[in-house]
Amino acid sequence: MNLAILIGVSEYYHEEIDNLTACKNDAILMNSLLKSTNKYDEILLIENDTTSDNVKKQITEFIKKYTENKEKDIEEVFFYYSGHGQVYNQEFHYILSDFDFERLNSTSLNNSELDNLLRNLKPKLAIKLIDACKSGVSYVKEPGEFNFEKIISHEEHAFQNCYFMFSSHTNQNSGATDKISHFTWSFLKAIINSHNGEVRYLDIISSIKDDFAQPKYTQIPYFVSQASYTEVFCNVTDPLRDLLVGKLSLLLAKNYSIEKEKNNSSMTLLEIIQKEAEEYCKTPEEAYELLKQVRETIFNYEYNQDITSLYEVTAFDIDSYSDLPKINVIGEQLSKEEDYFVQIEYKNINVKVEITNPLQSSLLRLSHSLTGTQPEKKYRMIEKEVVSNFSVTEESPFYRIKINLEPRFPNLPGFTATIVAAFSKKELTIFYFYNKCKEVSWKQFVENEDKVMWKYNKFLLKKVGEPEEKNKVEKIIRDFQTYVLEYFTEKYKTQLIDNNTEGGEMLLPVVPNKETEEDKKD
Repeated sequence: MNLAILIGVSEYYHEEIDNLTACKNDAILMNSLLKSTNKYDEILLIENDTTSDNVKKQITEFIKKYTENKEKDIEEVFFYYSGHGQVYNQEFHYILSDFDFERLNSTSLNNSELDNLLRNLKPKLAIKLIDACKSGVSYVKEPGEFNFEKIISHEEHAFQNCYFMFSSHTNQNSGATDKISHFTWSFLKAIINSHNGEVRYLDIISSIKDDFAQPKYTQIPYFVSQASYTEVFCNVTDPLRDLLVGKLSLLLAKNYSIEKEKNNSSMTLLEIIQKEAEEYCKTPEEAYELLKQVRETIFNYEYNQDITSLYEVTAFDIDSYSDLPKINVIGEQLSKEEDYFVQIEYKNINVKVEITNPLQSSLLRLSHSLTGTQPEKKYRMIEKEVVSNFSVTEESPFYRIKINLEPRFPNLPGFTATIVAAFSKKELTIFYFYNKCKEVSWKQFVENEDKVMWKYNKFLLKKVGEPEEKNKVEKIIRDFQTYVLEYFTEKYKTQLIDNNTEGGEMLLPVVPNKETEEDKKD
Protein backbone atom coordinates (compact mmCIF):
# COMPACT_ATOMS: atom_id res chain seq x y z
CA MET A 1 0.00 0.00 0.00
CA ASN A 2 1.22 3.49 -0.92
CA LEU A 3 0.03 6.65 0.88
CA ALA A 4 0.57 10.36 0.32
CA ILE A 5 0.04 13.54 2.35
CA LEU A 6 0.12 16.86 0.49
CA ILE A 7 -0.09 20.29 2.15
CA GLY A 8 -0.10 23.70 0.45
CA VAL A 9 -0.36 26.79 2.68
CA SER A 10 -1.07 30.01 0.78
CA GLU A 11 -2.89 32.14 3.35
CA TYR A 12 -1.37 33.47 6.55
CA TYR A 13 -3.39 35.45 9.08
CA HIS A 14 -0.52 37.17 10.89
CA GLU A 15 0.09 40.72 9.67
CA GLU A 16 3.86 40.21 9.55
CA ILE A 17 3.72 37.06 7.38
CA ASP A 18 3.19 37.38 3.63
CA ASN A 19 0.69 35.21 1.79
CA LEU A 20 2.15 32.78 -0.74
CA THR A 21 -0.28 32.46 -3.64
CA ALA A 22 1.78 29.74 -5.35
CA CYS A 23 1.70 27.18 -2.56
CA LYS A 24 -1.90 26.07 -2.96
CA ASN A 25 -1.28 25.64 -6.68
CA ASP A 26 1.85 23.62 -5.90
CA ALA A 27 -0.07 21.15 -3.75
CA ILE A 28 -2.91 20.78 -6.26
CA LEU A 29 -0.45 20.17 -9.10
CA MET A 30 1.36 17.53 -7.03
CA ASN A 31 -2.01 15.95 -6.25
CA SER A 32 -2.80 15.76 -9.97
CA LEU A 33 0.57 14.18 -10.66
CA LEU A 34 0.32 11.59 -7.90
CA LYS A 35 -3.23 10.65 -8.89
CA SER A 36 -2.16 10.23 -12.50
CA THR A 37 0.55 7.74 -11.56
CA ASN A 38 -2.14 5.34 -10.27
CA LYS A 39 0.39 4.39 -7.62
CA TYR A 40 -1.14 5.75 -4.41
CA ASP A 41 -4.00 4.01 -2.62
CA GLU A 42 -5.00 7.17 -0.76
CA ILE A 43 -3.88 10.80 -0.98
CA LEU A 44 -4.64 13.32 1.76
CA LEU A 45 -4.69 16.82 0.24
CA ILE A 46 -4.86 19.79 2.62
CA GLU A 47 -4.96 23.12 0.81
CA ASN A 48 -8.05 25.00 2.00
CA ASP A 49 -8.26 24.99 5.80
CA THR A 50 -4.55 25.04 6.61
CA THR A 51 -4.84 26.16 10.23
CA SER A 52 -2.74 24.29 12.78
CA ASP A 53 -5.72 22.57 14.43
CA ASN A 54 -7.06 21.21 11.15
CA VAL A 55 -3.71 20.20 9.63
CA LYS A 56 -2.56 18.32 12.73
CA LYS A 57 -5.98 16.71 13.18
CA GLN A 58 -6.18 15.49 9.58
CA ILE A 59 -2.63 14.14 9.51
CA THR A 60 -3.09 12.38 12.86
CA GLU A 61 -6.42 10.80 11.84
CA PHE A 62 -5.02 9.75 8.45
CA ILE A 63 -1.99 8.05 10.01
CA LYS A 64 -4.02 6.56 12.85
CA LYS A 65 -6.37 4.92 10.33
CA TYR A 66 -3.49 3.04 8.72
CA THR A 67 -1.58 2.21 11.89
CA GLU A 68 -4.69 0.60 13.33
CA ASN A 69 -5.24 -1.32 10.09
CA LYS A 70 -2.51 -4.00 10.24
CA GLU A 71 -3.78 -5.94 7.22
CA LYS A 72 -1.47 -4.32 4.67
CA ASP A 73 2.12 -3.19 4.90
CA ILE A 74 2.93 0.36 3.88
CA GLU A 75 5.32 0.20 0.95
CA GLU A 76 5.74 3.97 0.58
CA VAL A 77 4.61 7.16 2.28
CA PHE A 78 5.04 10.38 0.29
CA PHE A 79 4.90 13.67 2.24
CA TYR A 80 4.81 17.03 0.42
CA TYR A 81 4.68 20.55 1.87
CA SER A 82 4.71 23.98 0.23
CA GLY A 83 4.53 27.10 2.38
CA HIS A 84 6.55 29.19 4.80
CA GLY A 85 9.22 27.45 6.85
CA GLN A 86 11.48 28.58 9.66
CA VAL A 87 14.14 27.19 11.97
CA TYR A 88 13.91 27.82 15.71
CA ASN A 89 16.44 26.31 18.12
CA GLN A 90 17.77 24.03 15.37
CA GLU A 91 14.27 22.62 14.75
CA PHE A 92 12.53 23.19 11.41
CA HIS A 93 8.88 24.28 11.63
CA TYR A 94 6.22 24.02 8.93
CA ILE A 95 4.45 27.38 9.31
CA LEU A 96 0.65 27.06 9.13
CA SER A 97 -2.05 29.65 8.42
CA ASP A 98 -2.74 30.73 12.00
CA PHE A 99 0.93 30.84 13.02
CA ASP A 100 1.61 33.02 16.03
CA PHE A 101 5.17 33.83 17.14
CA GLU A 102 4.10 33.59 20.79
CA ARG A 103 2.53 30.14 20.23
CA LEU A 104 5.25 28.69 18.04
CA ASN A 105 4.78 25.01 18.82
CA SER A 106 0.99 25.12 18.90
CA THR A 107 0.58 26.93 15.57
CA SER A 108 3.23 25.15 13.51
CA LEU A 109 4.19 21.55 12.79
CA ASN A 110 7.78 20.81 13.74
CA ASN A 111 9.87 18.38 11.73
CA SER A 112 10.55 15.97 14.61
CA GLU A 113 6.82 15.64 15.29
CA LEU A 114 6.18 14.94 11.60
CA ASP A 115 8.92 12.32 11.41
CA ASN A 116 7.55 10.56 14.48
CA LEU A 117 4.07 10.51 12.98
CA LEU A 118 5.32 9.09 9.67
CA ARG A 119 7.44 6.46 11.46
CA ASN A 120 4.26 5.04 12.99
CA LEU A 121 3.32 3.81 9.52
CA LYS A 122 6.52 1.71 9.34
CA PRO A 123 6.91 2.47 5.63
CA LYS A 124 9.46 0.53 3.62
CA LEU A 125 10.22 3.79 1.79
CA ALA A 126 9.66 7.34 3.09
CA ILE A 127 9.63 10.32 0.74
CA LYS A 128 9.64 13.96 1.88
CA LEU A 129 9.47 16.79 -0.64
CA ILE A 130 9.63 20.14 1.18
CA ASP A 131 9.29 23.42 -0.73
CA ALA A 132 9.89 26.06 1.97
CA CYS A 133 12.50 28.55 3.09
CA LYS A 134 15.28 27.21 5.34
CA SER A 135 13.97 23.66 4.89
CA GLY A 136 17.25 21.76 4.53
CA VAL A 137 17.14 19.80 7.79
CA SER A 138 20.42 18.06 8.54
CA TYR A 139 19.96 14.46 9.68
CA VAL A 140 23.68 14.06 10.27
CA LYS A 141 24.78 16.13 13.26
CA GLU A 142 28.57 16.26 13.49
CA PRO A 143 31.04 14.44 11.24
CA GLY A 144 32.28 11.32 12.98
CA GLU A 145 29.78 11.64 15.84
CA PHE A 146 26.88 9.79 14.26
CA ASN A 147 26.57 8.05 10.95
CA PHE A 148 23.50 8.57 8.83
CA GLU A 149 22.12 5.11 9.43
CA LYS A 150 22.03 5.68 13.18
CA ILE A 151 20.24 9.00 12.82
CA ILE A 152 17.54 7.58 10.56
CA SER A 153 17.28 4.07 11.98
CA HIS A 154 17.77 4.44 15.70
CA GLU A 155 14.25 3.31 16.57
CA GLU A 156 12.30 0.11 16.10
CA HIS A 157 9.82 1.89 13.81
CA ALA A 158 12.43 3.96 11.97
CA PHE A 159 12.56 4.69 8.24
CA GLN A 160 14.07 1.70 6.47
CA ASN A 161 14.77 3.66 3.28
CA CYS A 162 14.18 7.29 2.44
CA TYR A 163 14.62 10.14 -0.01
CA PHE A 164 14.26 13.58 1.59
CA MET A 165 14.29 16.52 -0.81
CA PHE A 166 14.45 20.08 0.53
CA SER A 167 14.17 23.22 -1.60
CA SER A 168 16.97 25.11 0.20
CA HIS A 169 19.57 24.96 2.95
CA THR A 170 18.71 26.12 6.47
CA ASN A 171 20.22 29.57 5.82
CA GLN A 172 18.50 30.16 2.48
CA ASN A 173 15.13 31.32 1.21
CA SER A 174 13.20 29.42 -1.44
CA GLY A 175 11.87 31.24 -4.50
CA ALA A 176 8.48 31.29 -6.17
CA THR A 177 6.42 33.21 -8.70
CA ASP A 178 2.83 34.15 -7.91
CA LYS A 179 1.74 30.96 -9.68
CA ILE A 180 4.21 28.21 -8.80
CA SER A 181 7.24 27.62 -6.58
CA HIS A 182 10.61 27.06 -8.24
CA PHE A 183 11.43 23.78 -6.50
CA THR A 184 8.03 22.21 -7.23
CA TRP A 185 8.29 23.40 -10.83
CA SER A 186 11.71 21.72 -11.09
CA PHE A 187 10.29 18.44 -9.74
CA LEU A 188 7.47 18.52 -12.30
CA LYS A 189 9.88 19.36 -15.11
CA ALA A 190 11.93 16.31 -14.20
CA ILE A 191 8.87 14.17 -14.99
CA ILE A 192 7.92 16.08 -18.13
CA ASN A 193 11.46 15.89 -19.56
CA SER A 194 11.86 12.18 -18.83
CA HIS A 195 11.66 9.51 -21.48
CA ASN A 196 8.70 7.17 -21.32
CA GLY A 197 9.17 4.41 -18.78
CA GLU A 198 10.23 4.13 -15.17
CA VAL A 199 11.66 7.21 -13.45
CA ARG A 200 13.66 6.66 -10.28
CA TYR A 201 13.74 9.11 -7.37
CA LEU A 202 17.46 9.40 -8.01
CA ASP A 203 16.72 10.51 -11.60
CA ILE A 204 14.47 13.27 -10.27
CA ILE A 205 17.10 14.41 -7.77
CA SER A 206 19.74 14.53 -10.51
CA SER A 207 17.45 16.61 -12.72
CA ILE A 208 16.71 19.05 -9.90
CA LYS A 209 20.43 19.42 -9.12
CA ASP A 210 21.16 20.25 -12.77
CA ASP A 211 18.28 22.71 -12.87
CA PHE A 212 19.40 24.66 -9.79
CA ALA A 213 23.02 24.75 -10.96
CA GLN A 214 21.93 27.63 -13.22
CA PRO A 215 23.11 31.05 -11.98
CA LYS A 216 19.56 32.51 -12.01
CA TYR A 217 18.79 30.60 -8.79
CA THR A 218 20.04 31.72 -5.38
CA GLN A 219 18.77 28.68 -3.47
CA ILE A 220 20.58 25.34 -3.40
CA PRO A 221 18.37 22.30 -2.79
CA TYR A 222 19.45 19.84 -0.12
CA PHE A 223 19.00 16.07 -0.37
CA VAL A 224 19.18 13.24 2.16
CA SER A 225 19.10 9.67 0.87
CA GLN A 226 19.28 6.22 2.39
CA ALA A 227 18.16 3.74 -0.22
CA SER A 228 19.34 1.43 -2.99
CA TYR A 229 18.87 4.11 -5.70
CA THR A 230 16.66 1.67 -7.60
CA GLU A 231 13.37 2.94 -6.12
CA VAL A 232 10.91 4.09 -8.78
CA PHE A 233 8.64 7.13 -8.44
CA CYS A 234 6.40 6.42 -11.40
CA ASN A 235 6.06 5.14 -14.93
CA VAL A 236 6.03 8.12 -17.32
CA THR A 237 3.61 7.87 -20.24
CA ASP A 238 2.49 10.27 -22.93
CA PRO A 239 -0.96 10.77 -21.29
CA LEU A 240 0.68 11.57 -17.93
CA ARG A 241 3.09 14.02 -19.55
CA ASP A 242 0.29 15.64 -21.57
CA LEU A 243 -1.80 16.03 -18.43
CA LEU A 244 1.02 17.82 -16.60
CA VAL A 245 1.85 20.06 -19.55
CA GLY A 246 -1.81 20.98 -19.94
CA LYS A 247 -2.26 21.92 -16.31
CA LEU A 248 0.98 23.90 -16.17
CA SER A 249 0.16 25.72 -19.42
CA LEU A 250 -3.26 26.65 -18.08
CA LEU A 251 -1.81 27.86 -14.79
CA LEU A 252 0.99 29.92 -16.31
CA ALA A 253 -1.12 31.39 -19.12
CA LYS A 254 -4.24 32.37 -17.20
CA ASN A 255 -4.63 34.79 -14.33
CA TYR A 256 -6.28 32.45 -11.88
CA SER A 257 -5.26 29.65 -9.57
CA ILE A 258 -5.87 26.00 -10.33
CA GLU A 259 -8.57 24.46 -8.18
CA LYS A 260 -9.75 20.93 -7.66
CA GLU A 261 -12.50 19.75 -9.99
CA LYS A 262 -11.77 22.61 -12.40
CA ASN A 263 -8.95 20.89 -14.21
CA ASN A 264 -11.14 18.61 -16.30
CA SER A 265 -10.20 19.51 -19.86
CA SER A 266 -13.58 18.23 -21.10
CA MET A 267 -15.41 21.07 -19.34
CA THR A 268 -16.54 23.94 -21.55
CA LEU A 269 -15.88 27.56 -20.66
CA LEU A 270 -19.54 27.99 -19.67
CA GLU A 271 -19.39 24.92 -17.40
CA ILE A 272 -16.23 26.19 -15.70
CA ILE A 273 -17.83 29.61 -15.07
CA GLN A 274 -21.06 28.04 -13.83
CA LYS A 275 -19.14 25.78 -11.46
CA GLU A 276 -17.16 28.72 -10.09
CA ALA A 277 -20.35 30.79 -9.68
CA GLU A 278 -21.65 28.29 -7.13
CA GLU A 279 -19.13 29.72 -4.63
CA TYR A 280 -20.51 33.27 -4.93
CA CYS A 281 -23.46 34.99 -3.27
CA LYS A 282 -26.02 35.87 -5.91
CA THR A 283 -27.65 38.88 -4.20
CA PRO A 284 -26.81 41.52 -1.58
CA GLU A 285 -29.63 40.10 0.54
CA GLU A 286 -28.02 36.64 0.58
CA ALA A 287 -24.69 38.13 1.68
CA TYR A 288 -26.41 40.25 4.36
CA GLU A 289 -28.17 37.22 5.90
CA LEU A 290 -24.94 35.22 5.98
CA LEU A 291 -23.05 38.09 7.64
CA LYS A 292 -25.91 38.36 10.13
CA GLN A 293 -25.19 34.77 11.21
CA VAL A 294 -21.54 35.68 11.80
CA ARG A 295 -22.57 38.62 13.98
CA GLU A 296 -24.92 36.40 16.00
CA THR A 297 -22.14 33.84 16.53
CA ILE A 298 -19.89 36.55 17.97
CA PHE A 299 -22.55 38.19 20.17
CA ASN A 300 -24.01 34.89 21.44
CA TYR A 301 -20.72 33.29 22.39
CA GLU A 302 -20.81 31.77 25.90
CA TYR A 303 -17.67 32.61 27.87
CA ASN A 304 -16.49 30.15 30.48
CA GLN A 305 -16.99 30.65 34.20
CA ASP A 306 -13.43 31.89 34.81
CA ILE A 307 -14.09 34.86 32.53
CA THR A 308 -17.62 35.67 33.70
CA SER A 309 -16.68 35.46 37.38
CA LEU A 310 -13.90 38.00 36.89
CA TYR A 311 -15.37 40.26 34.21
CA GLU A 312 -18.56 41.73 32.89
CA VAL A 313 -18.52 41.04 29.15
CA THR A 314 -20.06 43.62 26.80
CA ALA A 315 -20.07 43.54 22.99
CA PHE A 316 -21.27 46.41 20.81
CA ASP A 317 -21.23 47.62 17.21
CA ILE A 318 -19.17 50.52 15.87
CA ASP A 319 -19.81 51.87 12.36
CA SER A 320 -16.58 53.81 11.76
CA TYR A 321 -12.95 52.86 11.29
CA SER A 322 -11.01 56.13 11.45
CA ASP A 323 -9.92 55.66 15.09
CA LEU A 324 -8.70 52.09 14.61
CA PRO A 325 -5.10 51.65 15.79
CA LYS A 326 -2.64 50.77 13.00
CA ILE A 327 -5.41 51.08 10.42
CA ASN A 328 -2.81 51.01 7.65
CA VAL A 329 -2.23 47.29 8.32
CA ILE A 330 -5.84 46.48 7.42
CA GLY A 331 -5.84 48.95 4.54
CA GLU A 332 -2.72 47.52 2.96
CA GLN A 333 -4.17 44.00 3.10
CA LEU A 334 -7.50 45.12 1.64
CA SER A 335 -5.71 47.03 -1.14
CA LYS A 336 -4.61 43.61 -2.46
CA GLU A 337 -8.21 42.40 -2.66
CA GLU A 338 -9.59 43.66 -5.95
CA ASP A 339 -13.11 42.25 -5.54
CA TYR A 340 -13.85 43.43 -2.00
CA PHE A 341 -16.55 46.04 -1.36
CA VAL A 342 -14.19 48.57 0.19
CA GLN A 343 -12.92 52.05 -0.58
CA ILE A 344 -9.48 52.96 0.71
CA GLU A 345 -8.24 56.47 1.49
CA TYR A 346 -4.57 57.45 1.47
CA LYS A 347 -2.42 60.26 2.79
CA ASN A 348 1.24 61.25 2.47
CA ILE A 349 3.49 61.37 5.51
CA ASN A 350 7.16 62.13 6.06
CA VAL A 351 9.22 59.28 7.45
CA LYS A 352 12.84 59.06 8.53
CA VAL A 353 14.90 56.35 6.80
CA GLU A 354 18.48 55.32 7.36
CA ILE A 355 20.97 56.22 4.63
CA THR A 356 22.81 53.07 3.62
CA ASN A 357 25.62 52.30 1.21
CA PRO A 358 26.02 48.50 0.87
CA LEU A 359 29.77 48.57 0.16
CA GLN A 360 30.51 51.24 2.72
CA SER A 361 28.28 49.53 5.29
CA SER A 362 30.21 46.26 4.98
CA LEU A 363 33.55 48.01 5.46
CA LEU A 364 32.23 50.04 8.39
CA ARG A 365 30.82 46.94 10.10
CA LEU A 366 34.19 45.24 9.74
CA SER A 367 36.01 48.28 11.10
CA HIS A 368 33.68 48.71 14.06
CA SER A 369 33.73 45.00 14.88
CA LEU A 370 37.50 45.19 15.12
CA THR A 371 37.48 48.32 17.30
CA GLY A 372 34.41 47.40 19.36
CA THR A 373 32.67 50.71 18.56
CA GLN A 374 29.21 51.49 17.20
CA PRO A 375 28.85 53.17 13.78
CA GLU A 376 27.12 56.54 13.55
CA LYS A 377 23.81 56.23 11.70
CA LYS A 378 22.64 58.86 9.21
CA TYR A 379 19.07 59.48 8.14
CA ARG A 380 17.02 61.36 5.57
CA MET A 381 13.33 62.25 5.29
CA ILE A 382 11.20 60.79 2.51
CA GLU A 383 7.50 61.11 1.66
CA LYS A 384 5.47 57.92 1.89
CA GLU A 385 1.86 57.16 0.96
CA VAL A 386 -0.03 55.30 3.70
CA VAL A 387 -3.62 54.24 4.34
CA SER A 388 -5.51 56.83 6.39
CA ASN A 389 -8.98 55.27 6.37
CA PHE A 390 -11.23 52.82 4.57
CA SER A 391 -14.95 52.15 4.32
CA VAL A 392 -17.11 49.17 3.40
CA THR A 393 -19.23 50.19 0.41
CA GLU A 394 -21.93 47.51 0.69
CA GLU A 395 -24.54 47.29 3.44
CA SER A 396 -23.66 44.86 6.23
CA PRO A 397 -25.27 43.89 9.56
CA PHE A 398 -21.94 44.69 11.22
CA TYR A 399 -18.76 46.53 10.31
CA ARG A 400 -16.78 46.60 13.54
CA ILE A 401 -17.46 44.86 16.84
CA LYS A 402 -15.76 45.69 20.10
CA ILE A 403 -15.77 43.32 23.07
CA ASN A 404 -14.88 44.80 26.46
CA LEU A 405 -14.05 42.84 29.57
CA GLU A 406 -14.81 45.19 32.48
CA PRO A 407 -13.20 44.03 35.76
CA ARG A 408 -15.39 43.01 38.69
CA PHE A 409 -12.43 43.50 41.06
CA PRO A 410 -10.19 46.57 41.46
CA ASN A 411 -6.93 44.61 41.10
CA LEU A 412 -7.73 43.35 37.59
CA PRO A 413 -6.75 44.95 34.27
CA GLY A 414 -9.27 45.50 31.49
CA PHE A 415 -9.16 43.60 28.22
CA THR A 416 -10.65 44.29 24.84
CA ALA A 417 -11.02 42.58 21.47
CA THR A 418 -11.74 44.39 18.21
CA ILE A 419 -13.24 42.59 15.21
CA VAL A 420 -13.54 44.17 11.75
CA ALA A 421 -15.26 42.63 8.72
CA ALA A 422 -14.74 43.19 5.00
CA PHE A 423 -16.22 41.06 2.24
CA SER A 424 -16.73 40.38 -1.44
CA LYS A 425 -19.36 38.29 -3.21
CA LYS A 426 -17.26 35.21 -2.39
CA GLU A 427 -15.09 35.87 0.67
CA LEU A 428 -15.30 37.28 4.16
CA THR A 429 -12.17 38.51 5.92
CA ILE A 430 -12.30 39.09 9.66
CA PHE A 431 -9.52 41.24 11.09
CA TYR A 432 -9.02 41.17 14.85
CA PHE A 433 -6.69 41.92 17.74
CA TYR A 434 -6.67 41.37 21.51
CA ASN A 435 -5.39 43.93 23.97
CA LYS A 436 -4.70 44.36 27.67
CA CYS A 437 -5.86 47.90 28.39
CA LYS A 438 -4.30 50.73 30.35
CA GLU A 439 -6.36 52.17 33.20
CA VAL A 440 -5.93 55.93 32.71
CA SER A 441 -8.34 56.87 35.50
CA TRP A 442 -10.70 55.08 37.86
CA LYS A 443 -12.41 52.35 35.78
CA GLN A 444 -11.48 54.21 32.59
CA PHE A 445 -9.61 51.86 30.27
CA VAL A 446 -7.96 52.62 26.93
CA GLU A 447 -6.28 50.33 24.41
CA ASN A 448 -2.54 49.94 24.62
CA GLU A 449 -1.97 50.86 20.97
CA ASP A 450 1.74 50.02 21.05
CA LYS A 451 0.81 46.40 21.72
CA VAL A 452 -1.80 46.08 18.96
CA MET A 453 -1.04 43.28 16.52
CA TRP A 454 -3.66 42.66 13.84
CA LYS A 455 -4.45 39.14 12.62
CA TYR A 456 -7.01 38.00 10.11
CA ASN A 457 -8.95 34.91 8.99
CA LYS A 458 -10.61 34.32 5.65
CA PHE A 459 -13.90 32.50 5.13
CA LEU A 460 -15.98 31.42 2.16
CA LEU A 461 -19.00 33.66 2.67
CA LYS A 462 -21.53 31.09 1.43
CA LYS A 463 -20.33 28.59 4.06
CA VAL A 464 -20.17 30.75 7.19
CA GLY A 465 -23.39 29.17 8.47
CA GLU A 466 -21.96 25.65 8.24
CA PRO A 467 -20.54 24.05 11.41
CA GLU A 468 -16.90 24.03 10.26
CA GLU A 469 -16.84 27.72 9.32
CA LYS A 470 -18.93 28.69 12.35
CA ASN A 471 -16.37 26.95 14.55
CA LYS A 472 -13.59 29.01 12.93
CA VAL A 473 -15.51 32.20 13.83
CA GLU A 474 -16.00 30.98 17.40
CA LYS A 475 -12.27 30.16 17.59
CA ILE A 476 -11.49 33.89 17.30
CA ILE A 477 -13.44 34.45 20.53
CA ARG A 478 -12.06 31.31 22.17
CA ASP A 479 -8.54 32.55 21.46
CA PHE A 480 -9.44 35.88 23.08
CA GLN A 481 -10.60 34.00 26.15
CA THR A 482 -7.33 32.02 26.16
CA TYR A 483 -5.34 35.25 25.76
CA VAL A 484 -6.94 36.63 28.94
CA LEU A 485 -6.59 33.44 30.98
CA GLU A 486 -2.94 33.02 30.00
CA TYR A 487 -2.25 36.46 31.48
CA PHE A 488 -3.53 35.28 34.87
CA THR A 489 -1.84 31.91 34.55
CA GLU A 490 1.49 33.66 34.11
CA LYS A 491 0.88 36.29 36.79
CA TYR A 492 -0.39 33.92 39.48
CA LYS A 493 1.50 30.82 38.41
CA THR A 494 3.34 30.36 41.72
CA GLN A 495 0.17 30.57 43.81
CA LEU A 496 -1.71 28.29 41.44
CA ILE A 497 1.03 25.67 41.57
CA ASP A 498 1.16 25.91 45.39
CA ASN A 499 -2.60 25.48 45.60
CA ASN A 500 -2.42 22.47 43.34
CA THR A 501 0.39 20.92 45.40
CA GLU A 502 -1.65 21.32 48.58
CA GLY A 503 -4.63 19.59 47.01
CA GLY A 504 -6.54 22.78 46.27
CA GLU A 505 -8.42 23.20 43.01
CA MET A 506 -6.69 25.19 40.27
CA LEU A 507 -8.96 27.74 38.67
CA LEU A 508 -6.71 28.21 35.67
CA PRO A 509 -4.45 25.88 33.67
CA VAL A 510 -0.69 26.22 34.07
CA VAL A 511 1.11 26.72 30.78
CA PRO A 512 4.85 26.64 30.01
CA ASN A 513 6.82 29.87 30.15
CA LYS A 514 6.78 31.94 27.00
CA GLU A 515 9.88 31.59 24.88
CA THR A 516 12.41 34.37 25.08
CA GLU A 517 12.94 36.77 22.21
CA GLU A 518 16.25 35.07 21.57
CA ASP A 519 14.48 31.72 21.16
CA LYS A 520 12.22 33.21 18.51
CA LYS A 521 14.92 34.63 16.31
CA ASP A 522 15.54 33.03 12.94
